[in-house]
Amino acid sequence: MKKCISKYKILSLFVINFLWLLTSCEVSTDWQLEEGTDDLITVDALLNNQSNLQTITITALNHAINQTPKGISGAQVTVRTTSEVFNFTEDEAHPGNYQSTTFQAQAGTNYQLNIQLGDKNYTAQARMAAVSALNELSLKGDTVKNLSYYQYNEWGKSSLMVVEYDWSTRPAYCSQYGACTAKETFYNTNTTEFTQGLAPEREHIYFPKNTTIKRTKYGLSQEHRDYIRSIQVETVWRGGLFDVQPGNAQGNISNGALGFFAVCEMVSDVNVVE
Repeated sequence: MKKCISKYKILSLFVINFLWLLTSCEVSTDWQLEEGTDDLITVDALLNNQSNLQTITITALNHAINQTPKGISGAQVTVRTTSEVFNFTEDEAHPGNYQSTTFQAQAGTNYQLNIQLGDKNYTAQARMAAVSALNELSLKGDTVKNLSYYQYNEWGKSSLMVVEYDWSTRPAYCSQYGACTAKETFYNTNTTEFTQGLAPEREHIYFPKNTTIKRTKYGLSQEHRDYIRSIQVETVWRGGLFDVQPGNAQGNISNGALGFFAVCEMVSDVNVVE
């Protein structure tokens, strides 16, 4: 009988300590970030199979949380294939944004990115990643709010999806929301992470009837998928009980640059919520 009582006491203490961990108070902290090297750059370079202006963005590394990235000017940016060279010119109105003339990336072609910035050179290579067709648009309604939200339901090949909302035809909701447009990004990495299931629930973007929804889906290579997965582990999948040890996500650009160079097949559609 005494052994049973002891076991119950131990179990009770375990439960109490576990609940204490769940309900512990949060303490605000002023983060003191270590100053890194001033010449460390971040590159966002995603080419697609649409005939349009392709854009590559180069920014400086932030030294503060929620700081707006500062564009880096003066770089020479090119993308090469075995038979063509595409030059990217900086957009004077948006420092750090480099745009090509109109061209369409092709499947089965090797693309090489080259960035010359002062005496430093950064390179990366990529081939186009295929994308699967968009699934049917799926919405969930909130009868109390009389609003809806988008339910992400993509599967199959690894992909990235950008969903853009426009309810500018509803001025009252623009005023209520604080803007007439919104955007969110979803990822299908075809992996299951333990931390993914324990992360905080994602907040939905609610919208009224007559909202225009544009979905743009990009195919991901295995290397690109692994890069995005590593970022998710550090960001959206954090905040649970069993977070991983923080670390830097490793991209595919040489010479220590952060970011990723990718060539993606892209599909899109536009729907109006009735």
